Amino acid sequence: MEQSIVRGSLILVIMVILFIVAVFDIREKKISNCWIQVLWVLGILEMMVFPEIGIPERIFGSCYISFLMLLPSLFGKRAFGGGDIKLISVCGWLAGAKDIFWIFAYSIFAAGLYIGIRMWKGSMKGKEEIPFAPFICEGALLVVLQHMWG
Repeated sequence: MEQSIVRGSLILVIMVILFIVAVFDIREKKISNCWIQVLWVLGILEMMVFPEIGIPERIFGSCYISFLMLLPSLFGKRAFGGGDIKLISVCGWLAGAKDIFWIFAYSIFAAGLYIGIRMWKGSMKGKEEIPFAPFICEGALLVVLQHMWG
């Protein structure tokens, strides 16, 4: 019982910080490194609370999606901002390799749906940039809910 309270409290704190990050990204189109650093510290604490996610899985989870997001930038196409890449990296550390795939998949789906609706309504201009952090945070929330009720 006590361990589940600690786990739930840590998840709640992480989700609140992700919400703050999403709001800042919507307002300023920028993700502060301060929040990313706080999430990394919580990720280190999380290792003690969620030991079932091993360090190799956390490292892989932290690297593989963020590397895929970085690839277009290496070829001159800016698809994702640096803050989005750092956020997905820390989420990969927090969630592990398997769950970061789903976080990213949900994020891409939700962002695509958002863009599609805005284009259909005619309220989105050609190459308008959208903040991606809210969709990463939504993906993380869906994965957490999936674990709670799945």
